[in-house]
Amino acid sequence: MTTAAFYGRKSNDESDKAAEAKSIEVQRDLAEKFATARGWTLGPVFEDDGITGATYDRPGLQALLAALTSKPAPFTKLIVVEQSRIGRGDAIDTLFVVRQIERAGVEIWESRGARRISLQDDASEILTYLSGWKDKSERTKTVARVKDAAAKRFASGLVVSGGCPYGYRKTERVLGSKAGMTLLIDEAKAVVVRRIFDLAAQGMGLIRIARQMKSENTPAPTSRGWSLSGVREILHREIYVGAVVYGKQVRTGPEARERVSDPSKWTRRTDESLRIISDELWTAAHARIQASAATFLRNTKGRMLGQAERTKGLYLLSNLLVCGATTPEGASRAHGGTLCGEPLIATQRGRNLRRGYVCRGHLSKGAAYCVNATSVPMDEIHAVVVKALRETFSVESFEAHLKKTAEDDAARESRQAERGALLARLPVIATEEQRVADAIAGGAEVPVLVAKLKALQTEREIAEARVSELEGIERDLKADGETVERLRVTWGSWSGALEADPVYARQILRKVLPVPVVVRPRGTRGDRSWDFVGVGAFDGVLSGAVARGETLVSTRAGMDRTQAQTPPRAYTTVASPFEIQFSGQVA
Repeated sequence: MTTAAFYGRKSNDESDKAAEAKSIEVQRDLAEKFATARGWTLGPVFEDDGITGATYDRPGLQALLAALTSKPAPFTKLIVVEQSRIGRGDAIDTLFVVRQIERAGVEIWESRGARRISLQDDASEILTYLSGWKDKSERTKTVARVKDAAAKRFASGLVVSGGCPYGYRKTERVLGSKAGMTLLIDEAKAVVVRRIFDLAAQGMGLIRIARQMKSENTPAPTSRGWSLSGVREILHREIYVGAVVYGKQVRTGPEARERVSDPSKWTRRTDESLRIISDELWTAAHARIQASAATFLRNTKGRMLGQAERTKGLYLLSNLLVCGATTPEGASRAHGGTLCGEPLIATQRGRNLRRGYVCRGHLSKGAAYCVNATSVPMDEIHAVVVKALRETFSVESFEAHLKKTAEDDAARESRQAERGALLARLPVIATEEQRVADAIAGGAEVPVLVAKLKALQTEREIAEARVSELEGIERDLKADGETVERLRVTWGSWSGALEADPVYARQILRKVLPVPVVVRPRGTRGDRSWDFVGVGAFDGVLSGAVARGETLVSTRAGMDRTQAQTPPRAYTTVASPFEIQFSGQVA
């Protein structure tokens, strides 16, 4: 008895249909009738319900291919309603799946056309290829039709996507019906939305609001509970003031979505029946959000780079200085270093309560732990560190540093030349592919042309992979005019803020100081002089990202988590081509 397997697939979800009306069920019935008519027994069933044919990483399809790895295969025939069920992506990919199945000794049959899908001879191969090409073309047209239908539903006030914004519910429809659904306000959740906006208007931040919702056991938008991103999403949903927006995301692939950041490309309509909060409350909440955002560090394009800290008891170099005194003989250090490495903390000493930074290790554990009993004058250390940073990040210094640390020019130019040649070749390959495909459709020397098309496909994939590899390793460190100008503009605005607002200035320092500045006393308590050495990160200025490796993260205890376990990176070493050492004295 011949055993046949069945594979069925349906792109869209049909959970609203009765079981017997679902496409997968219909496909299975057709396959069973096809098998019975030929005296075959229908055995294993593989299905992908609600999964696009544009992707081939489908559970049902992968289970089918996995079953064929056993020898012999558990079936000798595979029934599909039509070839498009196997795939609607690139025709080459569909042919690859067909080849895998046939090489396992299994025949593929299409029940709707009562024909065999095969690559065993030239005529069958070209027919299978053209069928796959047609399926992909039809999918492209279907995508366009779906987009047009979605835009029409949106304009009519109907629900477009499968989701539902927090604070609303969808109207119900009869099982199996395709009638459009609309949104209705869920009053219980609408109360939560108004409370969140009230808290934001009062000045409460996103994290505090999320914690407040959790403490009150308020139902969250998702099963993951309340989060910072969830609160932010609610506070920026314009639907709560009756403005419905469509087109914030576009489909870029079978499983990929891309956010559209340009509001001019969105489609809008007004629906007062969906309003949950007043315009006044929206304005009040967003005014407080904008006021808080004004204290955050941003780059030249306006992107947020830093996070403001609480200012109580916080000074410019808090947690950014460490003690560089030599470890007393016999004293143990968890990090095994020869220098103290403890943070210098802000304090006030003497009759005039002079502000300074003292070693926390000496202050809390005594001279047996660290001999550094000096207090570095706060105003003086602030001034000299800022001065050193300004000199370090000058355009001249930046150009000299890049010239010194630039990698081999010949190797870089070779990679750039190879990348340029590949980028020039790729459109030529695409044109040749189209020309060969057109020739195949015309029936000219089919076997030769199919082989040519496969060779072009392989060449294109190899070229694209190589371009990605070259772009991944390419780090052009030459001081070109654009990069230098970007440094000048960014640092020019940051530099002036270092002596102004300490909250803003500390955000800048955290970007340009990958490790703490080490301060070494030159003598005893009476010798009021110190040396300091630090590392400045150019990429912290250029991109707003600190260098790879150790980073400074302030904690409530006033101590850096990394610093609590290990000393600063060898105190004076430079670990990245984008880093440069700076030093100075406090007298």
